[in-house]
Amino acid sequence: MSAVQNGGQSAGAITYAGGQNIDLANVEHELAGLWRQAGEAAAEAGQRSVTRACLWNLVVYQPPPEQRYGRPSAPRLLDDVTAAVPSRLLRLELRPEAEAPSGGKAVSAWVNTKCNISPAGGHQICTEEIGIAGFGRKGQAHFPALVRALLVPDLPVALVWLDSAPHKGRLLRDLLRLSDRILVDTQPSAEGATLIEVDELVRETHAQFVDLGWMRLTPVRYMVASLFDAPGRPEQLKHLEGIRIDTTPSGRNSGFLLLGWLLSRLGKLELSAEDAAGREAEFRWKIRQENGSFPIEFHVREGEGGLDGLLCLDVAAGGEHFVLRQVDALHVALDSPDHGGKKLALHGWDDPELVVAGLGGPGLDALYPEALNIAARLIGAEAWNR
Repeated sequence: MSAVQNGGQSAGAITYAGGQNIDLANVEHELAGLWRQAGEAAAEAGQRSVTRACLWNLVVYQPPPEQRYGRPSAPRLLDDVTAAVPSRLLRLELRPEAEAPSGGKAVSAWVNTKCNISPAGGHQICTEEIGIAGFGRKGQAHFPALVRALLVPDLPVALVWLDSAPHKGRLLRDLLRLSDRILVDTQPSAEGATLIEVDELVRETHAQFVDLGWMRLTPVRYMVASLFDAPGRPEQLKHLEGIRIDTTPSGRNSGFLLLGWLLSRLGKLELSAEDAAGREAEFRWKIRQENGSFPIEFHVREGEGGLDGLLCLDVAAGGEHFVLRQVDALHVALDSPDHGGKKLALHGWDDPELVVAGLGGPGLDALYPEALNIAARLIGAEAWNR
């Protein structure tokens, strides 16, 4: 066992690394050894105590590299998260069968204890990480049973599925049965069908869904609402003439969720895809309501889209235009009869902050299922296949 300073975590963080390829039956014994080591190191440093803290079981699934989003992986991201929300971290890593250790084992394991020195000094607050590598399909099949055996009893379980799209399958189904909450991120996915699959999962499972892609839209949704909120012109939403949205390629799903949210606020509606051939728009729909119909155009282009990949939203209503436009990575401009191109700072959150918020709140945002369902309907319309 060894103790190493870890620059990837908050200042003063220490990782006590246990053995590699340990017997899964000895996990708790290995962890006990790490706690003794942490206590001895704290005593030598003149610190008063080591506190073993745990508020959540975080089950983190990490697919093979070729299936991951192109960004820092969830396990590294969660080093910062567990400093704020002490947890037992169960890291499930799927590896090729060819990498299996000698002896034909389908799984191997390792343990770490990660300690953060209190800002006030004097003691360390420590959490545990248990890593399990599964080699090929045989190894993956062991994940649910191992998770069940290694959970801290009587604490909530969050399944953290951030490195790839949450495609339906046996592994996801079995892990959801053990989970109270699942954290996903629909934004980085290049597949529009991701929102369709997540919509089905939200309706089929008991677990609360937290979508980081949806959470990133919170500042934008507030700003869009401010274009119409009293003493603005909320009555003009009853006379919609058209919606245009522009996103970067990486912001497609953010754009669909934003459209889903907007349309969900309009009450009962019908939507149908229209042929976008010969038009600039990549996708085009017609929305029908009791008091008429209006078109939606969806444009995908390169640009500086900030964290959520949104470039512009233009709502035509009552003979006026209400526009939110990305100026640069940190600013947007609001343009309407009452705003006149007003430039505002767009305050977002980084991924660790979003995960901490997702663990700290009540879970599913009541507006999310409605917005997600309409987004899935838009994607599932005929225009998606043209």
